[in-house]
Amino acid sequence: MFELDFSYEVNGKKVSPDQFGNELERAVLTEATEMIKTKLESVACKDHQQRPKVKIVSSSSGEINFEIKGCCQQLIDNATAKLK
Repeated sequence: MFELDFSYEVNGKKVSPDQFGNELERAVLTEATEMIKTKLESVACKDHQQRPKVKIVSSSSGEINFEIKGCCQQLIDNATAKLK
C-alpha cells in the first residue's frame, strides 16, 4: 500500500510537525493527521497508482486547514469527498 504524503505549513513556511508552536497545536495537528490518514487510507488513483498529498496549514490565528493535491482531478475529488 502506498503511504500518504503529508506536509505542514505555519504562516506560509513549510515546517516539520515538531515545529508547531505549543503543545495544544501539536495535539490538534496529530489528531487531524490521524483522522485524515484514516479517512484517506483507501483512496488511490486507479489510473496513475498515486495517493493524495495532504498539506496541513496553520495560520497566525491558530486556525488549521488542509489542502489536497494529486495526480489528477479525479483523485483530488475522491479524497475531498472522503473528508466530508
